[in-house]
Parts: sequence; C-alpha cells; structure tokens
Amino acid sequence: MTVLDAGAARIGAHDVARSSPATRPRVMIVVGSLEVGGAQKHIYDLVRQFDRSAFGISIVVSQAGGYFYDRMRELEVPIRNLDVRSPRHLAMRLPRFLRFVREADPDVLHAFLYYPSLFACLARLLCWPRPPRLILSKRSLNLELRADRLAVHRRILMRVPDAITAVSAPVRDRCLELGASPDRVTVIENGIEWIEAPPAGRLRERLGLPSGTPLIGAVGSLTVRKRHRQLLHAMAQLLEERPDAHLVLMGEGNLRAELEAEARRLAIDGRVHMPGMLVPAISYVRDLSLFVLPSSEEGMSNALLEYMSAGRAVIATDVGANAELVRHGKDGLIVPPGDPDSVTRAIGELLANPMRAAGYGASARRRVEAEFSRDAMRRRFEEFFSNLIRE
Repeated sequence: MTVLDAGAARIGAHDVARSSPATRPRVMIVVGSLEVGGAQKHIYDLVRQFDRSAFGISIVVSQAGGYFYDRMRELEVPIRNLDVRSPRHLAMRLPRFLRFVREADPDVLHAFLYYPSLFACLARLLCWPRPPRLILSKRSLNLELRADRLAVHRRILMRVPDAITAVSAPVRDRCLELGASPDRVTVIENGIEWIEAPPAGRLRERLGLPSGTPLIGAVGSLTVRKRHRQLLHAMAQLLEERPDAHLVLMGEGNLRAELEAEARRLAIDGRVHMPGMLVPAISYVRDLSLFVLPSSEEGMSNALLEYMSAGRAVIATDVGANAELVRHGKDGLIVPPGDPDSVTRAIGELLANPMRAAGYGASARRRVEAEFSRDAMRRRFEEFFSNLIRE
C-alpha cells in the first residue's frame, strides 16, 4: 500500500476535534489566482457574504494580483501567496504551502481548480496528526482530461477529500465516473448577486456603434471549450440575412490571435469585436440584443446566470447544466453543441422576433431571482462547513 493509499484509507476515520464554541471555525480557500474567472467570481461572492463573525476566512493563491485579489484585500481577507512563477516552479512551493496550512491550522481546506486541489489533497495526507477537513469544489466536467490528469483525478482528487461539492448534477455524475464515492459528493448550485444592470449605451459607445445596432454577446475565456470559432461561423451565415448585426466576444485567452485571424478569413472582422475582459461584464449587458453560450463543456455558467438575471434572451448549447438553467422555449433557446447552423437559426429567430426574445428574458430573470440567489448559495455552504466540522 502506498502512502497515498494509506492516507486515503484514513480519511473516513474520526478526526480530532478542532474547534470549540469559543473560537470561530477557520476556513482556508486555495485557488490558483484571483484574476477574473468563474471560480474566482464564485469565491468572491461566497467570501463577501459569509458571516465573518462565525467563520474565519483566509486564502492561499499561487500568484498575487488580479481583479478579485484587490477586491479581497478591500474585504480585509488574509491572503498568502505561494509565488508560483511557472508550472515547473510549482513542486518547489509544496513545502511553503504545507507551512501555510500548519501555521493557519484551518478547520477546513476548500480547494478550487486542478493544482490547488492537488496541493490541498497532499496537505490533507501530510499534515498529521491534525489534518484539516478537505472540501474539493468541482465546477467543470473535465471531459477531455490528459492521461496523467485523469490518473490524478481517479487516484487522488476523487478519493482523498472528505467532501466534494459539485456545481450541478452533471458535474456530480462526472465525479462519480472519476471514482468519487456517492456519499461524499453534494450538489451546491451557483448563486449570483442580484444587481440592476446600468442603462444601455456603455458598450455601444465603447465600440463606436450607433444606438439600435443588433448586438450579439458572448462572455468567457477565449479557449477551445468555449467554441467561439463555431460562433464566428454562425455569425458569417447570419450576416447574409442580417448585415446590420455585430458580435462581441468579451474575454481573454490564448486563442485570441486565432479567432481574429478566423474572423478575417471569413471576411467578418468588421462585424466582430473583441474588447478584452470587461469587468464587471454585467455593466454592459443592456446593450445586448441577446447572449450566446456556444460551449462544448459547462458545469454551471455564472455568465449565463448573470445574463438571465439581467433579463436578456439567451441561447446556450445542450451541455452540462445549461438545459437545466434555460428551459427551452421559455427562458431562451437550447441548441445542439458543435452545430453552427442551429446557432445561426436561433440567433436569426430571436432577432426577427424581439417580443419573443423579451418574453424569454423576463422569464429567465424571474427564474434566477427565485432559484439561484447568492444568499441561498452562501447559506448552503455555511451549513455544509458547519456540518463537516462537527462530524
């Protein structure tokens, strides 16, 4: 039996009591960075709403800086920085991470994303005799894992944590496929802050477009799984019937240059705008005629929830929890993944029927308000932490 096997076998054992009524339970959140991203926005919303008199919160990051890093400092949340400068530099920082954990002596480690989760699992195994309880948050399906990462998921990430929170039922099912025990996986869905979007005009002014221009928006990292290339092809078809339409891809990523080149090849670069990361994206939502999420993989999209909450008509691919969030023909339209023709038809249908699009948007707004509030998410996590610590 290896050290990891032995450690994983001990996880079910009763731990030494770590807190008393006189002390606040301590939660240490572990994440790669606090740049703009879905996981980072989720963490920020969670921390901002936690009852800080009941829970002590601290954060460990691989790299300092970023939009949410500054927001966390404004909240006076202690942040420890591993100062990881490259993937090759990562293993050298494990001793520092273990020291951070021992010094803070958290009751709960709450880890997000791949490398932070792996570090947290190692801390759970190595910080004896007083290991923290470990929660791993899974927010994506990870359908295309490399062989080495698949092995790490099956052998460590799905076995070592005391509990795994899945952002949706499809993500929970994926965790079970990867070897997690059913009694350790709990679904806690995303919740978002209810913000009234500013009046229209900011985005069109930024892009230099006149009022009334049909504007189709997509928000997300410019990466393969977001499938922006297919959206460009759908846009090329759409412009044959709606030459007045424009597409805005809000976000950054390693595919920017390729997407710009593809837009030029399709001769639609004059109708495609990539303004980078607009923060907060909700400030620009009123200008959009509709929102499109063409991804091949989603756990539960914060961007989709935000645009639904703003009353925008949405079109999303039938992956992950999208079809659970967007009831087809009621809150928006669901299209097959990898099918630009279906995206083109859906966009054309909603642009041609603004009253129907407005009805979808109003229904989506009511749904998010009733079922996906940030307060509901925060209460579930606070209860989850408390129950885990009491075990």
